[in-house]
Amino acid sequence: YIVGTSALMLLLFGHFINVLSGPVGRTLTLSGNGWVHFKNCIIAIILSLIMAIFLIPQNFIIGAAISTSLAIIIKNLLGVFYVHRLFGFISLPNRKAFSNLKIKRINEILSHRN
Repeated sequence: YIVGTSALMLLLFGHFINVLSGPVGRTLTLSGNGWVHFKNCIIAIILSLIMAIFLIPQNFIIGAAISTSLAIIIKNLLGVFYVHRLFGFISLPNRKAFSNLKIKRINEILSHRN
């Protein structure tokens, strides 16, 4: 399991950005702008395939994790951009949302090795 730790951390980062961006895909779809969400997904898929073609032969599983995470991040940031453009609000959390988060404890948990 140690071999996949780096790949899992890269995927974790991509999904962390996914969680931070909020439900931008659902917001676009339920507001009648599903075509925007569809376009964002197509852009992310194409970029993921292009990155995978170049990264996987050189970096193997790390290259796959990088291309997947970047596709997730791009799709969600495009969603945040279009939600802001169409509705005038940003779905990213503000500083107050992290005021109760215990960063030190999270770092201890993530850095703990058996």
